[in-house]
Amino acid sequence: MFRKFSQWFDTPPGKNFVSKDVCEHPGCQDEGVYRAPKSRYHLESGVDDWHWFCLIHIRDYNAKWNYYTNMSEAEIEKERRADVTWQRPSWPLGSASGSEKGNAQSTQFGESVQDPFGLFNDPLSSSTPLTERFPPQSAQAKALVTLELSYPFSQNALRQQYKALVKKHHPDTHGGTPEAVEALKCINEAYEILKRLV
Repeated sequence: MFRKFSQWFDTPPGKNFVSKDVCEHPGCQDEGVYRAPKSRYHLESGVDDWHWFCLIHIRDYNAKWNYYTNMSEAEIEKERRADVTWQRPSWPLGSASGSEKGNAQSTQFGESVQDPFGLFNDPLSSSTPLTERFPPQSAQAKALVTLELSYPFSQNALRQQYKALVKKHHPDTHGGTPEAVEALKCINEAYEILKRLV
């Protein structure tokens, strides 16, 4: 049986603790320096009313302590479910909990993330026009045109397109002409540039 909070009761008192009472266990004359709640209601309401025991008897009290005494199965289940969220309310992911949106940004899953410093801004996001991501005269833009791809692309798409163009423009299929050799060279260079973007 799970004994909620029992591990707290035999915590040694602080250095400056001065015992005022003897152990409350019948017949024990040792100092009562370890406190234990009289019931779970004392814990919930914050009442400062405790049993005081010596170390031997607090351990015995802990072994017998059951937070769920006199609770029905439904009450126990409700208590355990509330413990999952530390007795605090929770909301489904993505729902507004009353906080301001601030600098929230939408993610690829439609949720918003607070990013006040813009740390997660992707300069190559799909919302950025192609000309801003890769200026027309850049090597990346020329490589995209050569391999007939659009950004963003997957590594698999890049590999498939590269294989198809090599097969189509290979010098062996065109009789070894200088144009075919130059085309294959351009395709290889473009592939080397684009595979760094994936």
